[in-house]
Formats: sequence, structure tokens, C-alpha cells
Amino acid sequence: MDYYFRSFQKEVVPVCLAKDVGVIGMKSLGGSVEGTPKNSMILENTDLTAEQCLRFTLEVPVSSIVRGWTNMDQMMADIRTARAHTALTAQEKGEILALAEPHAGDGRYELFKSTRRFDMKIYKEMHGFPTD
Repeated sequence: MDYYFRSFQKEVVPVCLAKDVGVIGMKSLGGSVEGTPKNSMILENTDLTAEQCLRFTLEVPVSSIVRGWTNMDQMMADIRTARAHTALTAQEKGEILALAEPHAGDGRYELFKSTRRFDMKIYKEMHGFPTD
């Protein structure tokens, strides 16, 4: 999704790398959504898999990736994916981007980029935002 909407990997990561600043990748599944069976807007509403999202994220030059597991099965699946990871071929990357593109242009599954939905109360207060 990020590739097409307010792209962190295209707009922020290159600036950080040029300034020798470490980058932490977050929300590779679009952010947690309690109450949805897959706990992810991207997984819930697209044909992308958690493995595809992680493999794509592993291609971005970040220092660390925060995944936000909610159970051991998710953690173990990610460990297996990371251990087996090899660079995506152009075809694999193209297939992932093709699955994402129809859903990605308006940010509907990356609400952390365009809303305050994921902001914690303490940070809203720090910046003078309503805490509703």
C-alpha cells in the first residue's frame, strides 16, 4: 500500500539514508484493527498475505521492522519468513504491487497516514489535539 500512497519508502527513507539516520519500519499490515478476524485492514480487505507484506517490507532499507504480533503463531510465521527470505525477483515484486494497487491510491487501509486514529491520548495531548 505504502508504495502508492504518501509513500514512506519513497519519500522518507531516502532522506533518512542520505542523512545516515536509522529507519524503523512500522505498520506493514496497515495498522491493527481490533475486532476484525485478521486484525489488519490490509489482510482483511485485500488478497495480500502477511508473508507478502513482510517480504516486501524486508526489501526496504530499514534498520528494524515493528510487526505488532498479537500471538506466538504470528511471531513464528514471521520468523520463518525472515529466515527463508531471499530478495524478491522483479516478477514477485510486481505481483505484490499488482495486488496492492487497486486498494492503495486513497490510503483507506493506511489510516495512520491521514487520520489520528492510531495516536495515543498522551501524544494527542502533547500536540494540543482533541482527545475525544
